[in-house]
Amino acid sequence: MPHLLPCFRFSFALVALSSVFAAEPEGVLPPQSPLHRGALPNGLRYIIVPHDSPSGDLALRLVVEAGSLDELDDERGYAHFVEHMAFNGTRNLPPRTLRHFFQQLGLPAGSHLNARTSYTWTDYHLNLTQERLDRLDDCLVVLRDYADGLLFLPEEVTREKGVILSEMRTRDTADARIGHELLGATYAGTRLPERSPIGTVEDIENATPERLRAFYTRNYTPNRMTVVVVGAVDPVAMTAKITEAFGSMTTPAGATTPTLILQPPMFEGVRASVLPIPTVTSTQTLLSHIGEQPPDTVDGRREEQLRRLAITALDLRLRQRRDAGSLRVGPPRATMDPVPFGSIVQNRIMVAASAEDWDIAVQLVETELRRALDLGFTQAEIDEVVARRLAELRTAETDEANRTASQLAPCSLRRCRPDAPGSPRR
Repeated sequence: MPHLLPCFRFSFALVALSSVFAAEPEGVLPPQSPLHRGALPNGLRYIIVPHDSPSGDLALRLVVEAGSLDELDDERGYAHFVEHMAFNGTRNLPPRTLRHFFQQLGLPAGSHLNARTSYTWTDYHLNLTQERLDRLDDCLVVLRDYADGLLFLPEEVTREKGVILSEMRTRDTADARIGHELLGATYAGTRLPERSPIGTVEDIENATPERLRAFYTRNYTPNRMTVVVVGAVDPVAMTAKITEAFGSMTTPAGATTPTLILQPPMFEGVRASVLPIPTVTSTQTLLSHIGEQPPDTVDGRREEQLRRLAITALDLRLRQRRDAGSLRVGPPRATMDPVPFGSIVQNRIMVAASAEDWDIAVQLVETELRRALDLGFTQAEIDEVVARRLAELRTAETDEANRTASQLAPCSLRRCRPDAPGSPRR
């Protein structure tokens, strides 16, 4: 029997739990950890997070607000291609010197030296160990080269085409194809399904140094960049170093403004999609609502916590219903997740079942959602989810001091872009 994957969009108005929180002052929410923001005259932003890392490491990031949604119709995959070219020759690091230079810095590819491309951003990162902190200035030179010093040498572009096409074949799995089908059903009517960061074979094969440079020039501008530094650094001294490294950047002629944040698909009522995948014998029922992420203010954070508490209460209820009965379904889940394109949050209810029991999964989702919408939750349920959430927050606060700089850096990245991780990685 073909795989059935019903995908719904609906008005996800779960019960408000505003009585849980005491009133807070209005206004912008101050960051919890010591954090220093600023911008250079050319528009480049920086975020410095002083942190006494247990391992003494230092994390550096260059985040560029340029991704696959910035590509033209014949440039699909160019944002990802440009990211690859950062490791194939720059102004200060010609191709034959790259490997030796990174070895000197103690930066093997992977956890210490990497990059990734998403729909709306590209992230380059370097993690210096305690023994290599004296090479901080060299690392800033590398990040500056990524920003405006890529070479796009013809022989390197030709070689990298083969690397990217091989990556495409490796990523062409059954799960990836199902994910793409689901993305197309959920975001039908937007550019998203046609702008996978990995690109298309045709556009990658037709890429030339000139066309890649054109994408690079249009989109890699200082006003679309943020430098992030996490570690035991003096913010004033670090600001001076960032200014010295990036202050001379200019915006080239022909540059474009950042892509508008992707808006959720707009339609009335409920939309249902059934995706038949003949090679799969199980089903996944997914009920999904996509909406804007609350702003980073006191009220916005309160609203986000209320939503998370409500979705957690629904998640517990679904699991209890399944455990208490004889339903022939897998463990249900209800989640609230940011997605890797724009300031969008996706609320989801998921239930797995065998192919012949897909209707049982749909009935379970519909029944429990309707009960939550009509009757809300009991005080006992609210007390339980609040206790769980407070325990999670206390644990996270305690664990932060024990994180290395490279572990903490991804959290700091969310301060300069709204997207969640999840994209092609070298």
